[in-house]
Amino acid sequence: MRIITITMGVLYAFASVLCFMNAGKTFIAFAFIIGMLMLIQGAFGVLVCIKVKKRTWHRDYFLTESILSILLSVIVLFNQLIADITVPVFFGMWLMFVGITRIVAVIRCGKDSEKMWARKAGLGVLSLLVGFYSFFNQATFALSVAIIVGICLMVQAMNLIYTGIEIPKGMKSKSDSDSRSKRSESKKNSRSK
Repeated sequence: MRIITITMGVLYAFASVLCFMNAGKTFIAFAFIIGMLMLIQGAFGVLVCIKVKKRTWHRDYFLTESILSILLSVIVLFNQLIADITVPVFFGMWLMFVGITRIVAVIRCGKDSEKMWARKAGLGVLSLLVGFYSFFNQATFALSVAIIVGICLMVQAMNLIYTGIEIPKGMKSKSDSDSRSKRSESKKNSRSK
């Protein structure tokens, strides 16, 4: 499950590089790729949350982010972001939501209960700031839409890679652990006979 989440983060990083390389094009030129990536990431995120039952890595927040990614991918895939001026606001809101969920997760767990709380809080603040900047892009640096989307995707890539690292190692689904315990009980019973 960790590998899937980290792979999705790497795919987001590649999508951001694609946006940087095509800075002069409109969003419609690569909307399908980004929409499909958001849909796949959301679906795999829900799958990861279903399979990994341990709650120490804040799966509820990741599940919320994954469901939001699925819903927002539908908007992107059905070309509802026609005007290029709405695209930075759309991705900015998405990134602000992700940043807020990261910050809330850090506040709820506290400083003592998580090893890498500063990194998670840092990513949350970075997501919040980049998302907030997306609203004021035209008034400040006036970066192209593709560059803003690329920056948002890169920050989301960092979020996903960190989440993949945060998922507990060697966690199996509940059914796997139940079958493993049944096998060990049957071995003990066969040895005692």
